[in-house]
Amino acid sequence: MKKTISTVLNVIATIFVAIVLLFAFLNYSSAADGKGLFGYKGYTVLSDSMRGTFDSGDYIIDQLTPYDELKVGDVISYLHDDQTIVTHRITSITDKGITVKGDTNPNVDDVLITKDNYIGQYRYRIPKLGYVSSQLSNPIILLSICFAIAILLLVLYFKK
Repeated sequence: MKKTISTVLNVIATIFVAIVLLFAFLNYSSAADGKGLFGYKGYTVLSDSMRGTFDSGDYIIDQLTPYDELKVGDVISYLHDDQTIVTHRITSITDKGITVKGDTNPNVDDVLITKDNYIGQYRYRIPKLGYVSSQLSNPIILLSICFAIAILLLVLYFKK
């Protein structure tokens, strides 16, 4: 019975580590100028401008869809300035570029999206996962987790 429980816990731990590594690689490759991971990029939502589609703290995954395939109504991410990535819905497409608006915003964004600042098209959302990733970027929390894992490993080692 102990061996079965141990095996199940090892499988669960391995799956958990694989998922964490996958998200770590996705985040690493998701810079605006990054290549993405298998054609996808991931971001944490920072505002409620798209409430109903996704909320602040959600983790969204964009597909690197070609710019020319976009249509009105699609939700896309773009580089607003050098550091801010925004994800809003397309309201119009012209020869000059694309205009977008957050679903809860009264006005369209003041930035015209072109091939140069377009990132990708929204595909998936993982509710509240962005809170976890933002907390893990806090050095105190990260060190606390590492310390807890080290103590657990020491206890398991000396228990044998």
